[in-house]
Amino acid sequence: KDSASALYLLSAPVEEITMDLVKELVDYLGEVAPRAMIRYGDYPRGESTVKTTLILSQLNYVDKVMEYYDKMPKLTQEKEQMQEEDEIKLKKIMKASRMVPSLFRGDGN
Repeated sequence: KDSASALYLLSAPVEEITMDLVKELVDYLGEVAPRAMIRYGDYPRGESTVKTTLILSQLNYVDKVMEYYDKMPKLTQEKEQMQEEDEIKLKKIMKASRMVPSLFRGDGN
């Protein structure tokens, strides 16, 4: 709903890409993104499948994106805490490894 631009790319066998199909897709996108300027491109192919790629841009508000923004401070804090814990564990491993005798004689052989 909140997209100002929409682009769809249609890839299908030559006989499947008809004006009726194009109109049907444009009509559907008009319902999904009523404010969007809709553009399209078609790519006739030899494959037997019909594929559509949809790109929506200039989004002014998306609930899912806002959820990510709301979660970001907590996730950032958790990431930093995990990094600190990993550094502590690594230091412990390095300290413990100093007590293990080397398998090398010191000359690289």
